Amino acid sequence: MTTLDLAKKLVFTSAAALALTIAAHAQTYTLDPTVIGGGSVSGTITTDGTLGVLGAGDILDWNIVINNGTSSFDLIGPGIGNNSSVYLQGNSVDATATNLLFNFSGGDGGLLIQNPHIGSDENWFALDNSGSISGMPGTENLTVGIYNGGSSTQELHEEGVHSFADIGGGNNVPDSGSTVLLVGAAIVGLAAFSRRRATA
Repeated sequence: MTTLDLAKKLVFTSAAALALTIAAHAQTYTLDPTVIGGGSVSGTITTDGTLGVLGAGDILDWNIVINNGTSSFDLIGPGIGNNSSVYLQGNSVDATATNLLFNFSGGDGGLLIQNPHIGSDENWFALDNSGSISGMPGTENLTVGIYNGGSSTQELHEEGVHSFADIGGGNNVPDSGSTVLLVGAAIVGLAAFSRRRATA
């Protein structure tokens, strides 16, 4: 094996490892600042980088400040404090390279992040399109609820598909498919260059 063959194999192996690493890159989305009735919601959600329909396992972490108009609560995911849990039902949450989308007209469930645990009727952030998440049948709402000796809820009625979080701030990272194509093109170019050089 020549030095050139060894160098080609090393470059190919490194490029393949880079492509796999980028494909599995976690992605942090910033919630769109939203006023909900007299309350608000802000913060971040981190996914495993999956694009398309998300499942609960694709949501790795979150830091969401909810406000019901009188008090605030910080829902913290496992990476930075772990005071809440995530529940995702149906196929209504989609991730793109730049946005998290929710289909309020999907009718198949929603996303719930709740403290101290799912089903506690205490502090929550919910995107609901069937009433099964918020417990309000027939609703299509973004809701926040905070327990202050009794749950106080604020809600915003929505219809259709809406972005609820984005990469923002000019920090857009190319999606994994585009990055793999770029790495593949670089490998092909390097191989062509190496062949031309070897025959010269």
